[in-house]
Parts: sequence; structure tokens; C-alpha cells
Amino acid sequence: EKGLYRLSGHSNAITDCIILENNTENKYLVSCSKDCLIKIWNLNSQFCIQTLVEHQQAIYSITVNKDETLLACGSQDNKIKVYKLLHQLDKNQRQLELKKKQIKKISIVNDDNQSELEESESEEEEINYNIAIYYNHIIRTSSKRIAHILFYDNYLIAQSASKIIEWWRIRNNNEIETSLSPLDINIE
Repeated sequence: EKGLYRLSGHSNAITDCIILENNTENKYLVSCSKDCLIKIWNLNSQFCIQTLVEHQQAIYSITVNKDETLLACGSQDNKIKVYKLLHQLDKNQRQLELKKKQIKKISIVNDDNQSELEESESEEEEINYNIAIYYNHIIRTSSKRIAHILFYDNYLIAQSASKIIEWWRIRNNNEIETSLSPLDINIE
């Protein structure tokens, strides 16, 4: 029997994939690979609409929280990268989130000690196609690669390729504001 889709774009073995369904117009597939990339595919158009490049080592597992607002990715290194998902937001809300991302980029200083904004794709393209933005990371205590990662309620759980399972509780904004820890993940 013939398959419905054939999505091609990774340059090495695909290690995990998930479906994002909480969008009335589009369904998305998120894939990760040993090529250190995460690709987001629009299943209606069957094209890759975004490639996330923050990882520097092979990615082995990805997961999304219950309300599909956070994507977590575990790789060969000791970091779990977390992305904010924007696929459920309308165009105006998405534009606000992307502007917050740009404000963080202003910290680049040129030779004359003047701040500059990094150049990127046109703003219209970012609003239409970017459905995930890098949000934060967790540094793990284990140096073994992630074998599997998952969200459970307000917890993030990682199984390493050794005999260790690590758990983190995801804090909300109020808890973050009263905490001194800069590496906590928050949900708005």
C-alpha cells in the first residue's frame, strides 16, 4: 500500500517525531534527527516550514506538553532545549511573541559600542511560518545522552541512556518571580 506522505529533508537518521494537533487550520509534524536539526512540517502542504538549529549534537527525543505550548528536545549533550510553540496563536499574538524574541537579540554591540538588531528573515515570513521559538534550556546532571523525554502534567521527565531518570517540575510565572533560579522554565 502507498503511504500518504513522504517528507524528506533531514541529512541523517530521524530519531523521533510527534504531531501537533491543537490548530484548527493545520496539522504539523515535528521531527528530530542525528543531523542536530528539528524540522517542523505542515502536513497540509507537506513542506518543512521551519528548521530549529540550536542543538549542536544529535537529537534523540522530542516531546510536547499537554496544551502544546512547549516543545522539549533531548540530545547527545547534557542540555534539554525548550521551545515556545506559537501554532495555536493568531497572527497578532504570534507577532507579539516574535517581537519579544527580537528584543532579546538587541544585546549585540558593534565596534562603536552601539546596539544593533540582528538581521533575519522578513517580518512577514517570520509571522507566517515560525511556529516555534527558542525559549530556555535545562542543564542535566547526567552526561549520558537522552533516550526518551516526556511531559507529564507540570513535570518534565528524561530517561538517559544509563540507569538514570531525571524529573523537573515546571514552575508558573508567579513561582519564577519569587525564585532566584534563572534556569527555571515557566508557562504563561
